[in-house]
Amino acid sequence: MDEPFEIGLVMAGAVSAGAYTAGVIDFLIEALDEWQQLKDADNPAAPRHAVQLKVIAGTSAGGMTAAMAAGALAVEHHPVRDAATASPQNKLFASWVERIDIAQLLGANDLAGNEDPLRSLLDSSVLDAIARDALAFSDGQRRAYVAPQLHLLTTASNLRGVPYNVPFPGETHRGGHEMYTHADYRHFVVSDAGCDSKDALWLDWAKQQQANWQALESAALATGAFPLGLAPRRLTFSRSHYAERRWSIPGEGEAVEGGCRYTHTPKTIPPSWPAGLDGDDYPAVCVDGGVMNNEPFDLARRIMLDGACSTPRAADQTTRALVMIDPFPGSELDVSKYEAKEDLLDVFFRMFNAMKNQSRFKPDELLLAQRDDVFSRFLVAPSRRLKDGTIAAHPLACGALGGFSGFLARDFRVHDYQLGRRNCWSFLKNHFRLAETHPLFAQHWGQAPRDPHRISVGDAAFLPLIPLFGTAATRPVAPAWPRYTDAQLAALRSRIGERYDAVAERLARQFTRDRWFARQGLRFFLWRKRADLLGMAEDRVRSALHAFGLY
Repeated sequence: MDEPFEIGLVMAGAVSAGAYTAGVIDFLIEALDEWQQLKDADNPAAPRHAVQLKVIAGTSAGGMTAAMAAGALAVEHHPVRDAATASPQNKLFASWVERIDIAQLLGANDLAGNEDPLRSLLDSSVLDAIARDALAFSDGQRRAYVAPQLHLLTTASNLRGVPYNVPFPGETHRGGHEMYTHADYRHFVVSDAGCDSKDALWLDWAKQQQANWQALESAALATGAFPLGLAPRRLTFSRSHYAERRWSIPGEGEAVEGGCRYTHTPKTIPPSWPAGLDGDDYPAVCVDGGVMNNEPFDLARRIMLDGACSTPRAADQTTRALVMIDPFPGSELDVSKYEAKEDLLDVFFRMFNAMKNQSRFKPDELLLAQRDDVFSRFLVAPSRRLKDGTIAAHPLACGALGGFSGFLARDFRVHDYQLGRRNCWSFLKNHFRLAETHPLFAQHWGQAPRDPHRISVGDAAFLPLIPLFGTAATRPVAPAWPRYTDAQLAALRSRIGERYDAVAERLARQFTRDRWFARQGLRFFLWRKRADLLGMAEDRVRSALHAFGLY
């Protein structure tokens, strides 16, 4: 097998647990760099087989990290083995640990110097600066383990929607059944010499395509725009890109050994644009991509297949693999504790939760995940052991408050970043493997020692796809579990109060305009509710952190 083994990364939504995903990427780049350095030096200890990153797809916090990963892969990497000595040049750590904090999110910079309508409950202005700085590099270079054309995809929930029409015979003025898709995405290709994909924007490693890199910044902000909490983003899509998007159309086919018995023919489906829509630009307000597609496995797989029917899945046959990085692979929904409430508000909120969970239900992925003989897809998820050796029920410090707790304290984000590095080490050493008899190893591992890397599972022998060398060979230290203090909680309540006051004043001006008496009435109402709401917020934070052992 002379071709490199292709790897795709899929990063799920994570809110503040993007710190965990960033830690996984930090260690992955470190491991690949250390191995590549030995290969470049012709070190006999290093196996010579090749792997290539072909696609990185992400949603929400995962999409933001995907964009940051593109920047990190273009420059010298400074892995964060110790948070106390972290280099500011590591944009993954700087973005997810040092800068995205509740102090900034509860500020009022977004409301300063303008009378614009309120866009979000939190101040999102810090995110603009983070996105801009995360991609602030010049004269980047492609690494040897990155494909000549690296596909980068970020999802977005397009509130405008894209119209399609399915023809049906019958009497209708539209000629068929109309439908809209709102689960949108932006597609970029990073390469040195142009882009072969007609539905993508070209990004060059030398970073001369400034407009397209700025489009990536906007896409990263849009995919992370948590509804109501963070500001929505306006993206300008291209109608010609929609026309070139390829969809997997299933159809019966010949059996593929080690794979599936169905073909998936890639085919373009033109949107059904209304008459009078001129120009190629298609602007739309977008929010968090995780609302519609929290695990963009389908987008990454389409790129990986590149028109092929399927991928062989056996450990001695597969030629490519997708790796899902998911900080929250489970669900907080416990059907055993269901209470059948029928009041208006309860049904309203449960409806949105049901819609979210249904959009994430993918039975084909579920069936494959239950099989231990599938080696074309892997999962990296949080795992932490307690002092007594048992598995922690809540591995992430960023997991409380629906994933928002990480914004409350730097220590929470440091913990999850370092846990991501530690879990990635374990994944590469023990789980990201193929059969020792795989042609990839037979031809290219050569005389390099196998015993230090061999993985035995029962009677079967495996070898790691990415062997660990140099600094990556040492297992990262387990981070200490952090705690939130009374002083931090008191400071948080004060900041929430300041943000509440700023939001209340903007709402009073926004909804009453020139009606002075109405404005005073609304101000009085919001002031009367202030103490109750702050108390509820404080109690909610305290109880949520306590449930996770963080307080």
